[in-house]
Amino acid sequence: MRGLRTFINSLALAAAAVYGQDYFPLEVGNVWIYRSAPRPAGRGETSTTVEVTRAGKFKGETYYLLSAYRAGEFWVRNDGAGRVYQYDEAAGEEKLWYDFSRKVDEVYATALPTCCGRARVVSSNASKVVALGDFEKVFHQVTYPGVFQVGITEENFLPYVGLVYRGENTGGPSSRTQDLVYAKISGVTVLNASGLGFGVARAKDYVRIFLNNNTGAPLRVVFPSGQTYELILHDAEGKVLYRWSDGRAFTLALRTVDLPPGETSWPVEIPEIAGAVTLTVELRLVGQKFTSTLPLRSGSSSRP
Repeated sequence: MRGLRTFINSLALAAAAVYGQDYFPLEVGNVWIYRSAPRPAGRGETSTTVEVTRAGKFKGETYYLLSAYRAGEFWVRNDGAGRVYQYDEAAGEEKLWYDFSRKVDEVYATALPTCCGRARVVSSNASKVVALGDFEKVFHQVTYPGVFQVGITEENFLPYVGLVYRGENTGGPSSRTQDLVYAKISGVTVLNASGLGFGVARAKDYVRIFLNNNTGAPLRVVFPSGQTYELILHDAEGKVLYRWSDGRAFTLALRTVDLPPGETSWPVEIPEIAGAVTLTVELRLVGQKFTSTLPLRSGSSSRP
């Protein structure tokens, strides 16, 4: 997998040279999938899909609707000088999320949702081993002074790709990490060097579930029944409003499927349900279970 790491490193460094501090790429169709692992381990790993779904204009500026980043959907823009702003429709004003133009050790105020008050630049060329590979002297690394029991402790951004790693305290002694395992940025796919990426993305009249096989060879998987996936719509309190499998019959026989290298996808229609704010998708395989969440509108509590 060294060749993949070298390719991503080269791409990131080239992009940084051309576009400057482009650590938060925004374009309709961009998708990031994060694997979330709690500490101490208990509920197991989950995944969350973040995507840019559409563009809009407010006060003459173009913003992009970003879903599932922290606590729901937000209109955000990159000003081209290293600053990322959210447009608050209710207040009719911008709020600063990130300032990648700041120098090392500078502290600045941030309005990042459900966090953190202040951000501190630790490094503009940090090295780190993450799910995508081993990167040297390329990360923009930020910490959040004052965070104790709840809140983000560390974030690492890769030029051209975006947020790649986050550490977060979740109360008491518990914490979690979020690792980028798959991204599609401006049509370019970046995959987890260890093997598989899973997620769900919205289209006009349906959702698309996809599993990316990055092993370089056909991958044999086993389904425990005729059911390949499950889709569930929840309201803001977590109540189930719709379950795709309800009323459907499936064979009980094991199924063996060989997935080719690259992406295998399943388009699935889902109904419009009043009050639904979150879609949860599961891909059910013998020996492993992939889960991803996707907010349908503001009010979802899903976070990457």
